[in-house]
Amino acid sequence: MTPDEQAKYVDDEKSYILSIREAARGQFSEDKRHWDKVLAKAVGLSSGADFLPLAKELKQQGGYWDQHWNINALAGWLRHAGRCVYCNKDLTACADVLYGQSCSDHLVPRFQNMNLENAPLNWVPACQWCNNIKSRHERRRRKESSGSNNSPA
Repeated sequence: MTPDEQAKYVDDEKSYILSIREAARGQFSEDKRHWDKVLAKAVGLSSGADFLPLAKELKQQGGYWDQHWNINALAGWLRHAGRCVYCNKDLTACADVLYGQSCSDHLVPRFQNMNLENAPLNWVPACQWCNNIKSRHERRRRKESSGSNNSPA
């Protein structure tokens, strides 16, 4: 590949990626309005309240929240107002949620307790950075508990 070929390839891909991102941002602004409307109902609820009815209401609006979400994860996001439980970053402030910059984390990892895998209170919103740090920490703890801590985390 020559430098000119590389530049053309980058330009072609960049153009495509930016057009997809722009279209997604446009769609997300409508999805964000639905989120804000349902979140307003959740604001007065205690953290122990049942957020599943609000999650179902949000899924019924269609769009992003319906297509890409487990109902328990969505309830967890509403419970925590769409903020990373570890660093408090607002994960719904922009369309980055569409690009994998956030995720739904199992607070208690599945390897520690499979019974909590689908428990609504075990699903929490996390930014990708915090989730990656937590995952590395969990792997380290798991290796230490099994006695095989001779590889880097």
